[in-house]
Amino acid sequence: MFQFPLITISDRNRQTRERLPIADLQKSFKETWNKNDTWTITFSVIEQDMYAKAISLISTENIITYNGQEFIIKQSNREINNGTSTYTITASHRYYDDATNVRNNTAYNGTKTWSFQDAVNYFVNGNDQGVSVEFQGNFPTVQIENLGNCSFLKFTQDYFDSFNAVVVPNNKHWVLYSYDEFKKNNGKTVIYQHDSEDIKMNMDSTSIVNQCQCYGKPIDNTTPQKYSVDFLWSNQDSINRWGLHRGDAVSDERFTDQNSMNSYENQHQQSDPSITLELSSFNRDDYDKGEELLLIIPSMKWSTNVVLNHYERNPFLEFDTPTLQFDNTNLSLNDVNVALHDQIENINQTTTDLLTAQSGITNNDMQKSITLSNGNLTLNLNGNIVYASITIALLSVNSTITTVQSPFVPSENRTGTFFVQSGQMYLVSYLVDTGGNIKVQNISSLSGSSVDSISKENTNLNASFNYLI
Repeated sequence: MFQFPLITISDRNRQTRERLPIADLQKSFKETWNKNDTWTITFSVIEQDMYAKAISLISTENIITYNGQEFIIKQSNREINNGTSTYTITASHRYYDDATNVRNNTAYNGTKTWSFQDAVNYFVNGNDQGVSVEFQGNFPTVQIENLGNCSFLKFTQDYFDSFNAVVVPNNKHWVLYSYDEFKKNNGKTVIYQHDSEDIKMNMDSTSIVNQCQCYGKPIDNTTPQKYSVDFLWSNQDSINRWGLHRGDAVSDERFTDQNSMNSYENQHQQSDPSITLELSSFNRDDYDKGEELLLIIPSMKWSTNVVLNHYERNPFLEFDTPTLQFDNTNLSLNDVNVALHDQIENINQTTTDLLTAQSGITNNDMQKSITLSNGNLTLNLNGNIVYASITIALLSVNSTITTVQSPFVPSENRTGTFFVQSGQMYLVSYLVDTGGNIKVQNISSLSGSSVDSISKENTNLNASFNYLI
C-alpha cells in the first residue's frame, strides 16, 4: 500500500514542529540528489488557516525533516496572486552546512602521501559540529601538498575524485564509501532503444584513458627513485575500439605486484567513453543511490555497466515517474558482456535475439537463492549473463563454493576475478565449469602474495561477480 513519507517543519532550535500539507507536496515536491554534489528538496505550499502554524515557520535556516533527514531552508519566496499567498521553499541537506563548518585552518606544511582515512580525520577529528564518520571500502593513497586551511566541503570538492570516494550523509553521521562499495548490482539490464522510449543517452570520449605508466610502492633510498612495480599499462581492447588515449602516470604505493596492479587498473581506468543515461519510465522504488545496471547497445556491439549518480523524484505522488541519471565514469568495459554480443548473429537485431534467448525460462527460473554450509549465494539470470552475489564466512583455495543447476550452468568453462575486503583487499580468481561447479582457484593480496584462505572476524565476506552462460 502506498504511503507518504513523513515530513515536518520546525524552527532552528527544534522547539516547535508542524506537519506540512500533503496536497501541496503532491503537486510541487521535488527531491534532487547528485553524487558528491547536491541533495536538495523544493516545494510550494499555499497559505491556509488550517496550516497557519506550519506557514509561520517558513523562514530561512529553519529545518525541514523529510524521511528522517534534516534539510535547512536556504530560500523562501512568497508570491501573492489574486489574494492567495504561495510560498516556495528550497532546502539543502544539513551535510552541506556541517561540511562547511568542519574545518582545519592549519595547513599541513609540505607534500605528503595521504591515506583517505588520515586525510578525512585531519578535518573531522575533534570537530565541534557533532559529526562522525564511517569508512566503507578500500581507498587509494593520494599525494597532497599543504593539506588543510579550508573546510571539509572544499576538501571533498578538491580530492574526492582522486580518492575515488563517495559520501552519503545520514544527518551528522557521514558514510564514506569507496566507489566499488557504493555500487549496488542487482542484475538489472536496459537495452537501448528497446526498454523505454524515454531514454536519453549522451556519450563523451574526452576522458578515455587506455594506456599509462604505473608505479607501485617506492623502493627506499634509491636515486633516481625506483619502484617495486614499474610498467606501462594498456587496455588493448579499448585501443582497438576507440584508438590510443594516453593518460597521466598512476602511483599507488599499495602495490608490490604487477599483476595485481594491472588487474586494478583494468577495473578503475576510464577505458571507454563516459555515458550518461537518463530514464523516466521506471517505478520510483526500483533504484537507489549507487544502483548499477547493464546497458546494452546492440547497434554498436557494445555494453557497459552504468551507475545511478543522480535522481529527481516526488515520493508524495503515487504514480510519479522520476528522472534517473546513470553514468559509467570509473568503470571499464565488461569483456564478458561484449563477448555475449559478438556471439549473436545480425547484431542490429540483437534485441530480438536476446528476448528470444530468454523464451521458455520463467521469472522464478531466472532467480535463485542457494543456502551454503557457511553462507548464501544469490543468482540472477539476465539475458545470457548470470549475476552472482555471495555472502560467506570463509573462502579457501581449491574449494568448491557450490554447484548450480540449469539455467545457470555455462556452455563452457568461465573464469574471472572479484575483490573481497578482509582487513585488506584481496583478489579472488574463480572458475565456473560446465558441470555448474563454482570453484575458488587463487586468492592474493594487492601486493601479490598468495593465501590459502580468507575470513572476516565476527561477520561474513561479501562479493559479487558475473559470468556468461
